[in-house]
Amino acid sequence: MAFDLKKLVKQVAAASADNRSGYIRPGEGTLKIKSVLIKEGHKGTNFITEFEVVSAKQTDPAIAPNVVGSTVAIILPLIGERTQSSMNSIRGLVEAATNSKGEECSEEVISGFCDPKNSDTVAGTLVKFQAVQVKTKKGGDFTRVSFSPAE
Repeated sequence: MAFDLKKLVKQVAAASADNRSGYIRPGEGTLKIKSVLIKEGHKGTNFITEFEVVSAKQTDPAIAPNVVGSTVAIILPLIGERTQSSMNSIRGLVEAATNSKGEECSEEVISGFCDPKNSDTVAGTLVKFQAVQVKTKKGGDFTRVSFSPAE
């Protein structure tokens, strides 16, 4: 099945930004976008953003933050039960990276960010992050990430 970018753009545009994601260690700091990808995986299609860690400050005494200069990624499923959560996370990242909110974060802005063809244009964009570890309903650990514009 071919991926439908227009459908993704409409879903993200209709989502509410919650600025959360995963796969980044608890802490706070600045990330630089390296690439935006849409890839098929063993569980379906994923929206992936790779970052370089520019700065990271430890906020949880039990967990070391990501190492400055390392590469981290968020991987968000575009199908399945977590789709709406993924759309909200993508919207939050787009708003932070483009410094746009609400109506300013139009389908055109979202398309410009989410289309892998524009990855070179998006690369180098800085965003601030704050990541905290929370417990899942099943008692496991999950890192919730909030993004904000780098000023």
